[in-house]
Amino acid sequence: EKAFRHPLTVEEQTAITGPFWAEMIAAGANLLEALAFGVYGILSSPSFVYRTEFGADVAVDGRLAPYELAAALAFFLTDGPPNDELLAAAASNALGTADQLRAQATRLLATPEARANLEAAFIRYFSLTKAPAVILNAEATPGLTVTGGLQSSIFHEGELFVRSLLWSGPLGELLTSRRTWTTAPIATQIYGVGAPTDVDADGFGLVELPDDRAGLLTLSTFLLAGARPSGGSPVARGIAVNGSVVCQVNPSFPATDPEVAAAIAGGADKSELEKAQYRAAQTRCAVCHRQFDAFGMVLEPYDAVGRFRTADLAGRPIDASWTTTTLPSSVGGAAVTSAAEAAQVLAADGTLDRCMAMNFLDYALTEVSRGGASNTELARAPRTGSCAVERVIGAFAATDRTFASLLREIAASDTVALRSRGQ
Repeated sequence: EKAFRHPLTVEEQTAITGPFWAEMIAAGANLLEALAFGVYGILSSPSFVYRTEFGADVAVDGRLAPYELAAALAFFLTDGPPNDELLAAAASNALGTADQLRAQATRLLATPEARANLEAAFIRYFSLTKAPAVILNAEATPGLTVTGGLQSSIFHEGELFVRSLLWSGPLGELLTSRRTWTTAPIATQIYGVGAPTDVDADGFGLVELPDDRAGLLTLSTFLLAGARPSGGSPVARGIAVNGSVVCQVNPSFPATDPEVAAAIAGGADKSELEKAQYRAAQTRCAVCHRQFDAFGMVLEPYDAVGRFRTADLAGRPIDASWTTTTLPSSVGGAAVTSAAEAAQVLAADGTLDRCMAMNFLDYALTEVSRGGASNTELARAPRTGSCAVERVIGAFAATDRTFASLLREIAASDTVALRSRGQ
């Protein structure tokens, strides 16, 4: 029953304790061999390997069966099978309402397993795991030697940032908070603030960042993850923001074009501002770059590891002309002058809320090859404008707007609980 995540049917029980057992003994197996092959049979059974979503009748639209709901909830939140409490709720048919599912989600979200699973998922969505693997040329960070140890510390800072802010305060604070948990070298050499005074065993402690910082987008971990060997890249960072914060589908890299290749080579010595202006003026470039370049340009004052700077590597001043821009129409087309302003826009208009609702709905569904929460019936609607996302966001608006509340509303949603016949 623990392996199959539901009470055994007579057929299932007979398969293990009936003819199979007698046939093994008749074939000369001893007790331990028979038990071992019985375990092999259980672990290779479809009931162990697969999760069903049949409901009471595969021929009609309807709700998942109680034990199916228990498995869906458990794997979504804890990345593991349902525990005893959840199985007991399924046995007593106590998963039939949205409030019952919210209650079970609340209980699971308090467990270390759920938090570790969801923090890891969040970190993967934002590609923070790239930070330790980025290879930087020495000239990309003048005055600072970037070692593997420093990069590992920068990544761990991102882990602590996510771990601390996901479970306290509104979801939008992930884009606006100026708190982070870091080491003395990172605090003093990258952020230019005093070292933390109260640190853990690894030397990480809470610091308050300057006004030029705003949450995840200006965190050293995120900025390093979007860097290239030669330094910070507004294109790479813009694509990262567009994909992970706004949930837009980034265009694929264009096929090799001699004219484009020549333009890139000819502009190699130009500033990032001049390159952005050139892309905006060329129709063939602007079609794609207008979707994300603005997000990258507001991050240009930060070098490859996230140090604030007033000049690029060639000594050209980075001023308001670099960071004053109009955000893409996907987020309302607001005019901003800094990364902090851009982060405020993305937090205030609910962009991050919708993106996280879509991503974690898909995460709950696990397999979305036939379409997930990003599907929209409205041709011009954004990916986050699907009915599934709209319903979750509508319920989320009546809560304290924390990450945990978003997950509760996803767990209680019809998208998780209902299935169309034959699917």
